[in-house]
Amino acid sequence: MKKVLLILIGFIPFQAIAEPWEVEGKVLHPRCFQTEWSSSDNIQEFYERFMGIKENYYGTKEYEDFRLNIGKYWGKEINHYGSITASWGDEIELAVSMKSCLNKSSNEVGERDQWVTSSEQSDEYSYRVSKKISLEQCKLLAPNLEGECVQSYLLEIYNWGGGSMGFKTLQIFGLFEMPNKKRYIFPLKKF
Repeated sequence: MKKVLLILIGFIPFQAIAEPWEVEGKVLHPRCFQTEWSSSDNIQEFYERFMGIKENYYGTKEYEDFRLNIGKYWGKEINHYGSITASWGDEIELAVSMKSCLNKSSNEVGERDQWVTSSEQSDEYSYRVSKKISLEQCKLLAPNLEGECVQSYLLEIYNWGGGSMGFKTLQIFGLFEMPNKKRYIFPLKKF
């Protein structure tokens, strides 16, 4: 794993690719790429549900590894790829099915300066493709998934939920075709 991280760290000085992520000739909606919320509530829900640890974990080495290297937990500890019901009652997802992805919509979706942006009345969620990731590296980041990685990219994601500032995330995602032919976009590695 250290070798993989050294290879990936070599990607950090990058130039954004001028093309958005497309599947079946359609530009993927920004909400197809789920990231850790600024509150971390979504990652905490998945950690508690699939790792079985409910308290005193925040800031531990194990939790930090889970949130930064979630790809290695898919197909092993995280064996359910659909949405889950959070403790507060909402449905949340980290892996996004292509069926769900291709049906996502917003009031406004567009491309601007290499960014694909969606917005509603009081938020903006955007991504741009920074680097193509090889299929071999993609599979190394999710060694327990039974599916085949068919596309993978390093994305820069910007999230503004209103207020005075938003935040950016640099994360690798992989599109996998599972043995049952369903396809999912998985978050794999966060920087």
